[in-house]
Amino acid sequence: MKIKITLTLSILFAITSCDQITDNYWQQKEEENHTSPFMGKWVGTYNGNEVGTLTLDISKNGNITGSLGRTEVDLASYVYDDGTLQPVISTHLALHFTVT
Repeated sequence: MKIKITLTLSILFAITSCDQITDNYWQQKEEENHTSPFMGKWVGTYNGNEVGTLTLDISKNGNITGSLGRTEVDLASYVYDDGTLQPVISTHLALHFTVT
């Protein structure tokens, strides 16, 4: 009886594990084939305490890199398909974007 229970549980665990592996594989393939609707180079101006040009490069998968003003300040972020921006990471600045 213990052998049957152990064998049944082992088979169920193996099937569940295989399903998770398959699901992860297809999810990874979807992410590889995904193209952000915002992909490209975006250039705009900003003002406030300073005035300048903001340049953002959005990659195929939605990662953002860019520069701010005449000094090359590295920016890193991510844009979701609905246009929501992940907080901008910079080693020199604290930035808050409002997209209009």
